[in-house]
Amino acid sequence: MHYPFLVIDPRSGLQYRLTDTGLAELSLAPIAAEWAPGRAIAEAPDPVWAESLDNAPVETISAVTTALTDLVLATPDLKVPSVDHLPEHRARRHLLALVALWQRLGDALPEGLAPIRHVLTLPHGRFLDPLPVVEGSLDPLAPAAMQALYGRIRDEFGSVPASPYTPAAPIGSRLHALQGGVSAQAITSGVLDDSLAFYGLRDPAACADFAAARARTLIESGVPARNIAVLTGDDPRQIARAFAAQGVALSGLPGRLPERDVIGETALHLALAKRPPTPAMVLASLALSPLMPWSAQTGRDLAESLMGGDFRGTILTATPAHKELWDDIRASAGSLQQLRFLLDRICERLSHGDQVRARLPV
Repeated sequence: MHYPFLVIDPRSGLQYRLTDTGLAELSLAPIAAEWAPGRAIAEAPDPVWAESLDNAPVETISAVTTALTDLVLATPDLKVPSVDHLPEHRARRHLLALVALWQRLGDALPEGLAPIRHVLTLPHGRFLDPLPVVEGSLDPLAPAAMQALYGRIRDEFGSVPASPYTPAAPIGSRLHALQGGVSAQAITSGVLDDSLAFYGLRDPAACADFAAARARTLIESGVPARNIAVLTGDDPRQIARAFAAQGVALSGLPGRLPERDVIGETALHLALAKRPPTPAMVLASLALSPLMPWSAQTGRDLAESLMGGDFRGTILTATPAHKELWDDIRASAGSLQQLRFLLDRICERLSHGDQVRARLPV
């Protein structure tokens, strides 16, 4: 985890963004406790989100975890706050539920925050090396916990002026304006150019396909491949797949990519689809599953229509068997017998359907 401010290495003079691992090493922070809010949410659901958890467990756990993380970051000492003084209303009930969840998790904190709490209570003189902060580098929108960390380090080691920075992009381009800092006092509007562009895409698979196609277009237009870089998250499988499909060599990938559990994913999404209301993302994931009998392009088109609010699957009408399968996937189960019947019908028409069915021992 990178913290939202810069520090300087006193030996080299290098200004860099501090990480949780670097802070833990310099302060000899203890090993952090496991952060597993999803388990606590599922084991003892609070009445505030219990009904949502029954209807959409994955989405509810994700939303509650995000809200709890925001609450943790909003505390200047990373300790459970007291909110009993707040007047009775809906926001108080939600806040009390998050506080109770945090208390059940004990000393655990979201990734990257345990070293901060250690440093906030650490006496001066315990760091292995000095760690001055860079003046003006703290993100003005940084949460309270990050501001407290910045202040704690500055109090002990002081601060240094920021290094002079000159934007490298051509003057007058949109990228040059962005490199100058979006918080600059004066940013002039310029004409549209190719130096900067934003695209809204459906999901990581679509992002990877777009990146690979864009890279191939740039290479064919004469841009050296070494000048093209692609940023990805912790899972590079989609990028590897998309670039291989475009015939574009990609360096920097790990020697062995993590294997995707397609069988388990499909089984989970089928189970979630049997209890209404079914989230659109669940149906979209099923439409894109490589176990489905339709083509990958058909799956992408179906997923696009689902995210647009059309659940009928009219794109499959040309193949009645595919349309019947989609109707069974969309159908909810009102009883255990109906659930067993629908799962049997669906898995009979899937690739490796017997393995998917084995994951659903109804």
